[in-house]
Amino acid sequence: MTGSLFSCNLDVEVVSELTPVNFPSNAEQFDAATGGVYSRLASGYADIYWRTQELTTDAAIIPARDGNWDDGGQYRELHKHTWTPENQYVKETWKWAYNGINAVNSTMVMLEGAPESEVKTMKIAQIRFMRALYYFFLMDIYGNVPVLKSFGDKGQTEPRAEVFAYIEQELKDIAGSLPAERTLETYARPTRWCAYALLAKIYLNAQVYAGVPRNDDAIAACDAVISSSLFALDEDYFAIFAPDNGPSGQALQIRETIFAVWYDPYKSTGCLFSRYSLHPYMDLVGKYSLSPAFRPSNCQSTLLEFYLKYGEPENDKRMKMWLRGPQYDAQNNPIIIRTTKGALDYNTPDAQKAEPVDWHFGFSDLMTLRTGSNPEAMDVGKDLLGDAKGIRNIKFWPDPNMDASSRNSSNNIPVFRYADILMMKAEAILRGGAPTLNQTATGLVNMIRERAGTSQTGTVTLEVLREERAREFVWEAWRRNDMIRFGEFGKIWELKDAESPAYRQLFPIPYEQLRMNSALRQNEGYPGL
Repeated sequence: MTGSLFSCNLDVEVVSELTPVNFPSNAEQFDAATGGVYSRLASGYADIYWRTQELTTDAAIIPARDGNWDDGGQYRELHKHTWTPENQYVKETWKWAYNGINAVNSTMVMLEGAPESEVKTMKIAQIRFMRALYYFFLMDIYGNVPVLKSFGDKGQTEPRAEVFAYIEQELKDIAGSLPAERTLETYARPTRWCAYALLAKIYLNAQVYAGVPRNDDAIAACDAVISSSLFALDEDYFAIFAPDNGPSGQALQIRETIFAVWYDPYKSTGCLFSRYSLHPYMDLVGKYSLSPAFRPSNCQSTLLEFYLKYGEPENDKRMKMWLRGPQYDAQNNPIIIRTTKGALDYNTPDAQKAEPVDWHFGFSDLMTLRTGSNPEAMDVGKDLLGDAKGIRNIKFWPDPNMDASSRNSSNNIPVFRYADILMMKAEAILRGGAPTLNQTATGLVNMIRERAGTSQTGTVTLEVLREERAREFVWEAWRRNDMIRFGEFGKIWELKDAESPAYRQLFPIPYEQLRMNSALRQNEGYPGL
């Protein structure tokens, strides 16, 4: 079976369990039959997939803290671009994506025998979109991958350009069968506008994926979404990422989300941003009304050089997502920690370690390494100062109703949103595409800046747009994609002291997959078996 070929443990119903007596015949039954396709997306999007897209860039980092969070070096390998085919994220991202594809293909087999109907056509189109989305992830990360069109297919390596062509044709074929309305029933399920958003994304990156620019096609796909008049920029930027941004909350009031991954602390788990980004001392003072039982892991932060991209901190409404410097409680009182000098700082002389000290808790800018540690270990220490190194991000706002034991939150995560449509169109124009709908690149980018509260720019260049994308879409799993398209992915940043070669724009094919399938070929630059 294909599942064993890719070392995936599929949790899907046996095909023979569906008979003409119990084939789905209405929308609710089709939703029940296809639900596993969407739960698989949620199972890894905010963790496995997100980390390949953000921890490999200048926007996010998980350093070791006195050995804690080193985990065999898997995070520093992502940060320093020294990953191998045995890296955990290299392996798990492949499994996650192909598990999703296998779930689609096995579900397709189950649905084929159902009586023909409009709802069947639409539901099959939706899971075909999901398969195309998974192939987009694989094409973007690994480049040359097998295309499995049917359950049981045995894959062989296909050139990246052919994977691109397959995704493009699939999206064109299904767009007209996808629902065009925006309702609670279509929330977190593919619509026609999802297909156009993904087409826009592959066309914008076509030079990277297929060696040929497709800027006019990117603009046309963006225009399809714009002309629907169903979407708009939300005045409240943070409502898009809030804990109540899902179908039980503000989903339909948020006009910006085109497609989101649905998360729930108990029913659809995997959103753990508060667990990984918050510091325990933020919880102790009740600043975010979190359960006293909740204990953050305190590992993810960002680099100062990325934070400084926000050039108008006094005006930019998006600054609310960053925690930097001395911290204060909900009443704006300093958060004071009563401790000892030795607990605060490892480097305190022995004679002074036991002396008490009142420390105004806060996050420091630089990820300075622990004194005496191996520089390759990327270890910032775990004294109180070490634990507070690194600027934190709470874009996905802490959920007061999260499951305190598992630390899962209910923030739904947008995959495609209207701001990205506007920015992709602007970029495609700057890259040579013809302007349409009386819109200019400058006007489109200034719409984003106006919502952010920052000053309007007179002339937008690719460099200006690149920096605005960094600010607008930080921690939304687009940073790696953007950096590659703009030729920045191999650059040096804090704790990454060497430029990485071009072949690092792709991840290697995991060794375990090469061992199981001799038809797979390793990506250029990486060792084979």
